[in-house]
Amino acid sequence: MIDLAPYTPKGDKKNSEFFEEYLPKIYERRAATGIDDLVGAMAGVLIQVQHGDAIAYLAELAVMGPYRLIDTRLTETHKLFLLQSDPAFPRLIVIEPLSATYEDKATRFNRLYPLAAKKPNARYIGEIYRSQDNAAVRDALEAQAIRFVYAEDTTTPVYATDHLLFSFLSDYTYNRVGYVDVDLDDLDAVGFTEGFSLSAVEQEMLDKAAQHQAEHGISERVKGLDHIATRILAADREDAILEYLTMVPNYFWGAYNINEMNSSTNVTRSPRV
Repeated sequence: MIDLAPYTPKGDKKNSEFFEEYLPKIYERRAATGIDDLVGAMAGVLIQVQHGDAIAYLAELAVMGPYRLIDTRLTETHKLFLLQSDPAFPRLIVIEPLSATYEDKATRFNRLYPLAAKKPNARYIGEIYRSQDNAAVRDALEAQAIRFVYAEDTTTPVYATDHLLFSFLSDYTYNRVGYVDVDLDDLDAVGFTEGFSLSAVEQEMLDKAAQHQAEHGISERVKGLDHIATRILAADREDAILEYLTMVPNYFWGAYNINEMNSSTNVTRSPRV
């Protein structure tokens, strides 16, 4: 564990007085409201693909990395695919809308941008963190103006089950933060109880992709997700970091300017790693 009080962030990126004032306050409030104890390490990440693209995407992942399909589920709106690499690393959950006409807030956001509009439902949704008690997490964070999806208010069951809780889309990153208070590998316990099977053709695609990777000597060289990155507008940088650190037990490691890319890299890390 890292003592955050004396820690000096690394890097050459200068932060505003607002950021420097509120960063320690957020650490203090997180400890006082129990978030540091209630929320643990990242359990998985959620990615949505365009209708009809899931198997091709899973095959691509099987060629490029260690993630392999271990379970499937069906909801009212999506097919859900659970992937695992080395068990010590976060899981990947890939969801595919059952209909080409599926639409939610992320769909409408994607349609604002020419490249994203070509596949408006293809989007990184957000991280899922281990939780001791989702109800306690929600109570603590709602008191801090963090909004969550409720089952009765959404047409997308993936975002709100008895044991899987997601925030609203962030105004700064347009990602969500999720929490799970049961074993994410146990999809029945999470709240997804209806399974489905791949067709023989689909299974063959995944098997051939994994075989192709093995033949090229990649399979033993990659272990699992190392980090997640999301690109945002420069004006939203500090708000996005402070919002994220309100919701998860990470700390602001530091930030570097990348002048040749007209951007900066800003890093939060888990103090437990």
